[in-house]
Amino acid sequence: MTDAASLTDGLRAVLTENRVSVHGPVPPVDAAEHVVGRALVHANGAPVAVSPADRLVAELDVVDHLRAAGTAVLLPGDDDWRERVTVATLGITGASLAVAETGSLALVAGVGSPRAVSLLPPVHLCLVAVDDIVATFADGIARVASVPLPSALTWVGGPSRTGDLEMITTLGVHGPRAVEVVLLEG
Repeated sequence: MTDAASLTDGLRAVLTENRVSVHGPVPPVDAAEHVVGRALVHANGAPVAVSPADRLVAELDVVDHLRAAGTAVLLPGDDDWRERVTVATLGITGASLAVAETGSLALVAGVGSPRAVSLLPPVHLCLVAVDDIVATFADGIARVASVPLPSALTWVGGPSRTGDLEMITTLGVHGPRAVEVVLLEG
């Protein structure tokens, strides 16, 4: 599994098995509109938390597009961030890479990209560039190790789930109950 189409298909298959909704690949000309459309589906008038420092979020100018669509946007630098992030219905991040074999998304935390965006809202929308999909977890670790390490790296494989309560799988107990991925071409 080495060409982009095979990696994309492999990632889609594993993510779908892990209860992740996968959209795309979306061409660059439609990407911002598609992301805003997915955000509006989940926002329902509530604020949306965004990681503005994530490369893909910044490249698509997601914050300005959401605001132009009339969506209240919560940013890590806002004075009331800590209070309001808990009422966000959606968190939008970008992944630094995705692993096809495991369906893992690598989220880099740092200034402007706190872990709270992907962990606190009930829905996490993650942007993944098709060019950032690698075949194996070893490939992912090699890529992560090739650059300076972030303050935190979170690996996401789908919605939060637990089977602790009476051995019944429950989604969303320790994080988002739903995860959506938008695959971006180019």
